[in-house]
Amino acid sequence: SGKTHVISYLVANPPYEPYWRTVLGAIEEAEAHGYMLKVMSATPETLKERVRQCVELRVAGIVARYHHQDGL
Repeated sequence: SGKTHVISYLVANPPYEPYWRTVLGAIEEAEAHGYMLKVMSATPETLKERVRQCVELRVAGIVARYHHQDGL
């Protein structure tokens, strides 16, 4: 299929991500199944570009955490 074993996790502001336990759990689960989790910042202005990058990188999946204040 040409896909990589990478899953992207898009968040609005990684340094201030309030759900890091969720991210850490996602990393552990991905690794348990032979995948790597890539955390990428995404704002309303950069979301299309990040999704385009994910397609270009041929990631196996995308997890996007939505929060109304983030605008994602």
